Amino acid sequence: MKPLVRRTFAVIGGLFFAAAAVHYATLLGRGLLSIMSTAPRAPEVSGPVWRKFSDAYGHSSWAGLALAAGVSFVFLTWDRRPNERRRAFAYMAFLAVLLPMSLANYWSGDFFVPRWQQALIDVVLVVLGSTAAIMLSRFRSADVGARVLKAVGLFLLVMESVAVPGIYAILWILNWQKAISSAHSRDFGPGWISAVAALGALVVSVLTYRRANTPSPASSKLIT
Repeated sequence: MKPLVRRTFAVIGGLFFAAAAVHYATLLGRGLLSIMSTAPRAPEVSGPVWRKFSDAYGHSSWAGLALAAGVSFVFLTWDRRPNERRRAFAYMAFLAVLLPMSLANYWSGDFFVPRWQQALIDVVLVVLGSTAAIMLSRFRSADVGARVLKAVGLFLLVMESVAVPGIYAILWILNWQKAISSAHSRDFGPGWISAVAALGALVVSVLTYRRANTPSPASSKLIT
């Protein structure tokens, strides 16, 4: 297959894959959410501050993961990867676990479990997201367009599955340990949290892109 034709199909497939990821996450995420909703509401959860936190989750983070899945599909099918199929399937398997978990976590509004359990859920998401991000960063490509796609996918993945839940996990732990109160928590708006998460994810993405463009010592010797 010619490269232009292959990459055109890759882009079209990525759009369908992102849409399929949204439907998949919605279907399984609602099932997980219904299980979570059977648990009694955590006694220490009260006030609009917690709903404000959940709004940042529900309206951005899980959808960003679906977009990351679409971009990742385009990147992985941009070039032929006959020797990396197992790694690609393993990476997609991590995304398949992350998507419904993220949707259920974000849409729950953090109303159904105590603070320490909510922090634990976020920590699990961070571990899974970090693993997926490392797997994505290890894929290589000689094409500039493919490296840009990887950088975009890595940015979305790190922001939505590592940085954002990681910040909220810290907040939940601090609140659980009574280090900060609900009143002080109001100072941590979703906009600021998202901005900090985006900045951190951008740094990781740019550094990974620059590293991919840096020639190895062996290749430098060959050039000279």
